[in-house]
Amino acid sequence: MCFEGENAAKKCGMFSFALILILGLVVFAMSWQAIEPTEYGLLYNKVSGSVYYDKSYDSGRYLIGPVQEFIKFPATQVMLEFSNRSKNVPIEARTGSDPNDPDSGGQPVKVSMAIMYVMKSDSLGRIYRDFSTQYESRYVQFVRQAVSDVSQRFNPPMFWQERKKISDQMRKACNTLMEKEGGATVVSLQLTAVDFSSKYEDSIVSIQLATQARTTQEYQKQVVRAQKEIDILKSQIAAQITVVNADAAARKKLILNKASAIGFNITQFSKADNYKALKEALGLSSEQIMDYLRVKSVRTHNSNKLVVGIGSGV
Repeated sequence: MCFEGENAAKKCGMFSFALILILGLVVFAMSWQAIEPTEYGLLYNKVSGSVYYDKSYDSGRYLIGPVQEFIKFPATQVMLEFSNRSKNVPIEARTGSDPNDPDSGGQPVKVSMAIMYVMKSDSLGRIYRDFSTQYESRYVQFVRQAVSDVSQRFNPPMFWQERKKISDQMRKACNTLMEKEGGATVVSLQLTAVDFSSKYEDSIVSIQLATQARTTQEYQKQVVRAQKEIDILKSQIAAQITVVNADAAARKKLILNKASAIGFNITQFSKADNYKALKEALGLSSEQIMDYLRVKSVRTHNSNKLVVGIGSGV
């Protein structure tokens, strides 16, 4: 829109300059784009439809021009869940042969789980070239394949007895396949549920209950055996105590009798020595001493049945 005359030409020039400046500022503003700290990006040309696969961009603000934009990918860990409450249903697989039924060829099993994966920034070009933005659906296929393969290495009881080992094997298998085919690393894997058919689970419960009952009976037998062994030990110890007490009592009697005999002999020898000294001091004869002893003996016996015999010489 221009006006006639010199002033009109100046005004028209100023208007055109302002319009160009505004357009330039708008284009300049549109040329800046940002990548969040939780994202990676690949550069995409909206006019040609080209994607620059060789370079990935970390978080920041970039001057990329008005006809280009970023295709963004998560830079943080992402959870992929397989369960009845998520969009990905539990993984259907089959176990190895049942040790109780080798001809069964394994049991069908549904595995509920969750994995955490992180995408590699240097693999974003390959990921987009192979899967476009539908990479997560391919990751789901990789995980299902890996879990199905690992499940066949273990028989059904091992899913209860060696759950940690199975979980580790599944994580390694998922990580190997995801790194090779999907350009991502599996950080962790958590088994949340392992479901067999209700008929098989009922049979397992019955077997476990029978095993538990047998184990309980074995423990009860061991307890009874231990109690009987304790009773036998008590009896043996009681018998040993009786023998020791009897031996001690016998030894006591022997010692007391021996001491009594020694004491009696000492007393008798002392009496004999004293009577001898008395005899010599008084000048008594042996007969007189004997008569003295007889009289003394009578005096020391107070029994009513005592009979005293008197000789002719008295």
